[in-house]
Amino acid sequence: VARAIHLASKRVSGYYVKINCAAIPASLMESELFGHKKGAFTGAGEYSGKFQAANGGTLFLDEIGDMDVMLQAKLLHVLQGSSFMMLGSNESVQVDVRIIAATNQDLKSLMREGRFREDLFHRLNVVNIHLPPLRERKEDIPVLAMYFLNEFAQVYNRKVQTVDPEGLRLLEEYSWPGNVRELRHIVEKLVIFSVTDTLRAGDVQTVFQQTNHFNAPPAASRPLKEEMMQHERDYLIRLLEKNDWKIQKTAEELGIDRSALFKKMRKLKIQKI
Repeated sequence: VARAIHLASKRVSGYYVKINCAAIPASLMESELFGHKKGAFTGAGEYSGKFQAANGGTLFLDEIGDMDVMLQAKLLHVLQGSSFMMLGSNESVQVDVRIIAATNQDLKSLMREGRFREDLFHRLNVVNIHLPPLRERKEDIPVLAMYFLNEFAQVYNRKVQTVDPEGLRLLEEYSWPGNVRELRHIVEKLVIFSVTDTLRAGDVQTVFQQTNHFNAPPAASRPLKEEMMQHERDYLIRLLEKNDWKIQKTAEELGIDRSALFKKMRKLKIQKI
């Protein structure tokens, strides 16, 4: 959303700069935001910082609720005066930066606990955009899944093109506690392990299990043993189709001999049509 705002604004000619406030230690965050002069501390070279990089553009402060309280005061000063001093410098630097901040925390609760400054909250909270979790906008899941599928198909040079309806049902019924990032991660794994041009329910269920998604919806209301056999059957058929039903090549890819593959095919009732 932050990137979309930047791209649709008059600041699009400037840089879009993102920083995760939860990922950088408080001791380094000030330098990361405001930069430092050479010699400001042991081993320091010249570094301009994120504010100067975003000058004329947009600075996205992700997970703002995790920012150290002392640094919040310095950020407030910059927002009020559009200027700051780099570490190790006495000169004021003027910037023209639009700030977009995001958090998944309750900032009002943090304010009551003294962990987030009320004045900074009101300075940031000019326009508030509530982004519902992915589980509350399931209609977005097929669109996002296809977007990520096309992205990773190019990245990994895969021929996968779509997800079948049952596979999409599984994606839509999962609760997605990690929201869009988690969906992107799952689709990436699906593309990496794909062997045909269509991702099926068995593929989705397998990746859910591999990634410990224990609350993922079941692929169907049938016994687990039957479900697992169906997944194995689907996988073998896709692998055989990929290898043009060449038994030796498929067996080598599976790491078994021809006789073991034939035995599996008889057990799973697989025969070339």
